[in-house]
Amino acid sequence: MNDVVRIRTYVQDVMDDEFETIREVRGEFFDREHLPASALLEIGSIVRGNIEIEIEAVVPDSEWEVEHVSAPSS
Repeated sequence: MNDVVRIRTYVQDVMDDEFETIREVRGEFFDREHLPASALLEIGSIVRGNIEIEIEAVVPDSEWEVEHVSAPSS
């Protein structure tokens, strides 16, 4: 979670109590010292449900093993 740099939360209808709930849930996953940039956007409609969350992370190369896979030849 320390690699997350931005969160965008799209909500169809946001009310004061929902805003507080979103903040509380975000607080369960991120330390107060490392809160990613975030935006809460109210939009007209969402394909499914009432909320969509988009997260961006930057992952340091040194912490991940990467396996390169070649596309099958046709």
